[in-house]
Amino acid sequence: MSEPLPRALDVRTLADAGTTLTGSASLDQFPRLADLAAESHADAALLQSLGLVRWTAQFLLQRVTGAVDQPALHLTVDAQLPLECQRCI
Repeated sequence: MSEPLPRALDVRTLADAGTTLTGSASLDQFPRLADLAAESHADAALLQSLGLVRWTAQFLLQRVTGAVDQPALHLTVDAQLPLECQRCI
């Protein structure tokens, strides 16, 4: 499992360097996703069985017409989420 990200990042410095960060964590480490799973009656065992949430954060400079290049973030997340059929519940 990867190290957790710090609470604050210097986005400009990361974008200037073209940094890409990657990591993974279990689904139960994401409180909002875990809350959604709880609403769909998924238990802790199910959350563990779904595997890891894998993410990649790519920092880059994005050209803006008539302005200084702006830092940007491209975030990709790959996860399996428990879903409940909304028609038949």
